Amino acid sequence: MPETFQGNQDKERKLERHKIATMRDVARLAGVSQGTVSNVLNGVKGVSSDKIKRVEAAVRELGYEQNALAKNLKTSKNGNTIYVVFPNLNEPEFEEIFDAVTRMAEERGFSLNVFVCSELPYREKQILNQARMFNADGILLITCQPENERLFQKLEKGGHRVVGMLRKIENCGFVGIDVREVLIKNINRQIGCGIKRIAMLTGPREYSFDTACVDAYLNALFSADIEIRNDYLLTTEYDKESAMQQAVRLLNLEEKPEAIYVTSEVLAEGVRKAVALTSIDGKDIPKLIIMKSRRWTDTPAANEESMILPYGKMGKMAFEMLAGLIGNPKGGAEERLIKPEEKQEELLKLQAGKPRQGRVRVLLPNNHAGRAVKYLCNDFTRSTGIGVQADLINYRGMLDEIWRSSDGKYDVFALDVPWVKELVVEGCLELLEDYIGDASQLRERFPGQIFDAYSLMNGRVWTLPFSFTTQLLFYRKDLFEKLKNQRLYFEWYKEELRVPTTWEEYNKVARLFTRKFNPDSDTLYGTSLSGRVPTGATSEYLPRIWAQGIDLFNGETAINDREKAVYALENYIECYDYAHPDAPDWWWDDEAMDFCQGNSAMMVQYSDQVTILRDRNISRVVGKVGYDVVPGNASLFGGWSIGMNSHSKEKAAAYEFIKWAASERMSVVNAVLGRIIPYTSICDSTELLNLYPWHKETFEVFQDAKKRFAPNTADGRCISENVFEKIIGSTVNEAITKKCTAKEAVDRMDTEIGKIYLR
Repeated sequence: MPETFQGNQDKERKLERHKIATMRDVARLAGVSQGTVSNVLNGVKGVSSDKIKRVEAAVRELGYEQNALAKNLKTSKNGNTIYVVFPNLNEPEFEEIFDAVTRMAEERGFSLNVFVCSELPYREKQILNQARMFNADGILLITCQPENERLFQKLEKGGHRVVGMLRKIENCGFVGIDVREVLIKNINRQIGCGIKRIAMLTGPREYSFDTACVDAYLNALFSADIEIRNDYLLTTEYDKESAMQQAVRLLNLEEKPEAIYVTSEVLAEGVRKAVALTSIDGKDIPKLIIMKSRRWTDTPAANEESMILPYGKMGKMAFEMLAGLIGNPKGGAEERLIKPEEKQEELLKLQAGKPRQGRVRVLLPNNHAGRAVKYLCNDFTRSTGIGVQADLINYRGMLDEIWRSSDGKYDVFALDVPWVKELVVEGCLELLEDYIGDASQLRERFPGQIFDAYSLMNGRVWTLPFSFTTQLLFYRKDLFEKLKNQRLYFEWYKEELRVPTTWEEYNKVARLFTRKFNPDSDTLYGTSLSGRVPTGATSEYLPRIWAQGIDLFNGETAINDREKAVYALENYIECYDYAHPDAPDWWWDDEAMDFCQGNSAMMVQYSDQVTILRDRNISRVVGKVGYDVVPGNASLFGGWSIGMNSHSKEKAAAYEFIKWAASERMSVVNAVLGRIIPYTSICDSTELLNLYPWHKETFEVFQDAKKRFAPNTADGRCISENVFEKIIGSTVNEAITKKCTAKEAVDRMDTEIGKIYLR
């Protein structure tokens, strides 16, 4: 009888799974009320962790799916919903705007509904009517019907704030690009080079950006006393097909233009095709000047020139304007125009030359930065004719190899920033300012004090920035958002689960996500760590010391506050209860790989070590990672400089390599491969922010980051950073491996540092 009853139950469950499950089915299987199921599915706080687990298990078993439309209708009433309308997303310029707006919305907690109207007014009108029907808070758009004032007035009267981009809409907020000045300068430059027959292809004249381009074109030709020809000024339907049609006609004129301006990349596609169809053996090809967004992959043809316009910055400003209008309903419409930045000259110009005998010998770290340079060395040889021998070496052996290079084995070497001081003191580095001259212009290309931190010693330029990085906190965003984890954390600590801001919170959160202490944890460990001697242990202990408001030493006393130093070390020792058992012997790349494979929930890591997080070949956490400042806002400043061996016999070639490795021209390409050369021009790069979402945070954290420099002794002696780190790293490692207590480790550290500083 019991077997028959059980069999019937199993049959019923099979039947349940074959029909569309309802909330009532989930509630019955989980043994809770429908209200509890609703609360769990909608993330309402206050449900016990046990009930959350039961509901989630029932949802999985039944394959229950919440009605997405009903959920959207419900959440749309909570505000902060924006409709974004583009003419198309095929054009790189619009793609850059889209990326900027999407990133801003995520940072500010706005929900976006993105639409494409394909430059069709009726389609755009349908989308805007939908925005009214679903009660969108705001609308951000590049319109294809700016003259339809009645439509936009109706939206504004209904409480839907509207901000236009690129194409002005009367009586609405607007952010555009002030192209006139830079375009007139460019046309005058072409005229100065002897080009007289200049044509222009634009989109419809009702678009304010295209109208401004036409005005600038006419103004420049009139001022230069050049004939204005109607057949050289053509309007398109803002697609590549129309552009090709117009360009074919243009290129079949008896007097072909010598230069053609086009107002977007999509129009340029059509013009390129027309040129290919009408030219014979590549002769009589006009120069093509394209107004476009910055693309790191651009390799312009010989007959092309770009005018880079700030589309990403425009998208960001437009979003901020709309967010402000939504937050302040009584605010009036504003109009803002962004001026494009003037194209900057490359300051570290290479000396092109014929292939030469011999080669420059370079020592690089075996990490992302070093490998990026080695992979690209052919570009240096092609540009200068100088061959390269680039050797990669692991971090621990690199400084010793530099010391052994007094015979001139290597002409150039990358340097961990703390090494620079002692190498300067010992005469191992060539003074670069003797080659650069006045470095003030170069210094201005880097934000804040970054150039000084990487290049200056005693006010003089010895090295150039090679690879920029700071520590950040990386965490599994998806785990922090799970209701079951939020509820269990509250049951344990009577506190809300959040990204930790102190090291005490860090350990609490790490415990929650460690399966040894929470059998229901999605990860084996709460944190990844790297305690290898010397730098791994030192880099993780120092931020905990600084978070206590003290320095470990100041050159006059060894350890400033032993009690706080012991407390910080005890916190660090406890953290190993929530990490892989082998972590005390791990290095940064082991730690990053552990997190990358989904074994742990958090880690504090240098930003240049985490490019693997987005590599789908090895990463199991793609799209799941969040980032923030290090607990206590006490990040360790990292990164590398590049310098010249003072014993080099090929100093001219060595300087060429240093210029190439540190050049702004190579900055984005290197960043894609994992090496950030910290020019201001790449700080807000839309492409890099898409690649590494934490890219901007890295620069912001730098302002508060601390260096690993060991101060000179009271009598002025320079202490090697290597010696300092070995003392700290070895004693800390003994404590985390339980060979001694935290107090014993701090006492030993104090004694060893005291022998150096207090003798």
